[in-house]
Amino acid sequence: MKKIIAMVLLSAMLCCTFSCGNGTSVAIQAIRLDNQVENLFVWDNEIKSLTEKNVYLDKNGNSVFSSEYYYEDATDIYSMYNIREVIGDYTLYAYEGSVYTETEQGITAVILFSSTYTDFISSYLKGEFPLDGEVLNQKSSEKQDGKLIAYYHSKLTPQQTAKVQSFGIDGTETVETRYVITENNFISSVDYTVIGKDSSCLLAKRSFEKKSEKQAGVFDAVSSLTKSVSVDFVFAGKEQEGRHFEIPAGVYLGIDTADYEYEFFRDEDCTIPYEYDKEIVSGNIILYVRAKT
Repeated sequence: MKKIIAMVLLSAMLCCTFSCGNGTSVAIQAIRLDNQVENLFVWDNEIKSLTEKNVYLDKNGNSVFSSEYYYEDATDIYSMYNIREVIGDYTLYAYEGSVYTETEQGITAVILFSSTYTDFISSYLKGEFPLDGEVLNQKSSEKQDGKLIAYYHSKLTPQQTAKVQSFGIDGTETVETRYVITENNFISSVDYTVIGKDSSCLLAKRSFEKKSEKQAGVFDAVSSLTKSVSVDFVFAGKEQEGRHFEIPAGVYLGIDTADYEYEFFRDEDCTIPYEYDKEIVSGNIILYVRAKT
């Protein structure tokens, strides 16, 4: 596995070209690949946990949106990683092969109806961010207190612009990205400044911290849950074989259908929709499934 990753990284480094400004040319695409979660944990056996904090800012420097992510090795080797995502009062736990969400209303067990646990967490492991440019032109780099500071300019794609247009981005601006890189090519922070025709504004900040131990208490809300309730799905018209899952009692039931579109009902005639947030599951349950037309 490590040999394959090493070949990929070498290929990326050889293929990267940069427009160099002041300072040393930095192969940032290869460094970004090194810093994807799964690669960090593979390359550095000392890393047991990683925390990522993201914040969007208004023109006055005030936080308008923030998120936090925590990663650690799972005990179950087939689950690979445990992940916690916190956005406001919403928390998602991907823990030892099971997925839960937590809000002020309570805990929901999320059944992965059309995907596997590893499929579900894969997007988190890539560490993608809407303001990361696909083509980066290096502006400058310098050494400060043992850290490498590198600046890049990029243009957002229409797809990226659509994701951040609520922050006043219309796609005509340039994004200046400032990377702070510490020992072993670890990216400790990234700042994104949007530069328009007549002004510039620091739009987002990201920070990363790696540790040699797991943080206690991160998964306390779900680690003690025991699966004891059966959830069976029956497809309307017997078009497909049914599916069986188990979840803990005393939680809400959520269903993730990935890229597929299904409707879920309480009755075989599919006239009573299943309402996820109306019922705490206390016993075995049967749901009927129909593909959306």
